[in-house]
Amino acid sequence: MKSKLGLFFVLFTALVAVFAGAITVSALEQVDIKEMTVYVDGELTWYGYCTYNGIRIAPNHELPYIDGGRGWECESIQYSIPSIERDEVLPVKVVFTPQESHDEVVVKSWINGYREDIEDETARFDMFKDYTYNKYLYLDIPSDIDAKERYTLYVEIHDSEVFEGVFKAQIDLQVQKISNVLDIKSVEFYAGRDICGCYKEQISKGICGECYVDFEAGSTLYADVVVKNMGSQTQKDVYITMSVAGECIERTVYLGDLNAGETEKVTLYIILPDQAGTYEIEVETFNDDVSAKIEQTLTVAESEADVSIILEQTRNNVVQGGSAVYSVYVANTGSAETFIVSVEGTSGWATAQVNPVTFTLGEGQSKLVNIYLNVNEEALAAEHQFTVKVSYGGEVKSYNFSANVTETPGLELKYLLLIIGIVLAVAILVLLILLLTSKNGKSRIEKPEEEYSYY
Repeated sequence: MKSKLGLFFVLFTALVAVFAGAITVSALEQVDIKEMTVYVDGELTWYGYCTYNGIRIAPNHELPYIDGGRGWECESIQYSIPSIERDEVLPVKVVFTPQESHDEVVVKSWINGYREDIEDETARFDMFKDYTYNKYLYLDIPSDIDAKERYTLYVEIHDSEVFEGVFKAQIDLQVQKISNVLDIKSVEFYAGRDICGCYKEQISKGICGECYVDFEAGSTLYADVVVKNMGSQTQKDVYITMSVAGECIERTVYLGDLNAGETEKVTLYIILPDQAGTYEIEVETFNDDVSAKIEQTLTVAESEADVSIILEQTRNNVVQGGSAVYSVYVANTGSAETFIVSVEGTSGWATAQVNPVTFTLGEGQSKLVNIYLNVNEEALAAEHQFTVKVSYGGEVKSYNFSANVTETPGLELKYLLLIIGIVLAVAILVLLILLLTSKNGKSRIEKPEEEYSYY
């Protein structure tokens, strides 16, 4: 019984071995691509080759006959893990030698793991046996690809059917973690109902494209700006500025610190020039280490408003605890309008009073409005900005004002002035006493008696 079981086991093992060998030989009876090399960003990254019965087959050589040989066997190796950079073009070079000829062949490369396809492929071409081919592909790496995720680069050579041999490569990638990168993801300009957007597709090319909306001269231009920290380090003290190139028109907002991968949205506004024309609007985010900027061309048309608002004073130097006066001149050349003037942006560092707050102007009338700014004693010594809004007839006009707050004289100077004042007071008092004493002394001196001579 034991001998029968042993014989059965031997026969079964032999059958499995023969079957497995048949599968291997059958699967690799021939190969379409016998050698392939992949270069990523100019560096040798992956190499695959096939041997026939352990022998490398040179071009135009027939396959050697070896009784009981293994047939074709293929191996591959990845030499390194390429590091890719955001917002860059990744070149991939594929060098291969076919063992068989094929028509209408395509070489394709792609990266998986990102939310959208990152891919490129060649035009179709005919492939001939034993020729060496060099094909180039270029992959656009997105600027927001996440460095924390794992990505794989695929390369494949194919036609309408699946090839055999080393016709495809699978390469591990890593995203370069650049320390300091700020990116402006989108900008949308608007004034009233006029809107002009600048989105990622245009920003990635370095400029926001054309904007065909005409904005009114002297109107308030708003911009919704989205900024993202694309680096691996926290960006300290990030600012964002909107300005008109060549004009003294600018507004800067402090965003604070942005952690790695953090996105911040902020609204800025400036007053467009009073003269019609074409202007370059610049939006820039920056800190001490890095910056990013985009530009947008805007057309400014003549104003058709019946109300003229002239800013008499928009900037003052004020000491901590001090005050300043700003003036706005409002003139109406149309039908009667009621105006409301308000102040925003002084919370935490100052208070403001408007005189008058509400008034009505008939045709041809005007009014001078004063804004009284009182700076807190604890206000930060810096350039502070606030907004004056003039509302009338369903419209709201916003204007930028600023106060350059400086520190009050230090305690040492106060004490010095106090001491000087005391010394002067004492000196004056002493002088008065001396003068009075001198007068009283003179009044007590008796006149000498006149001498007379008698004969």
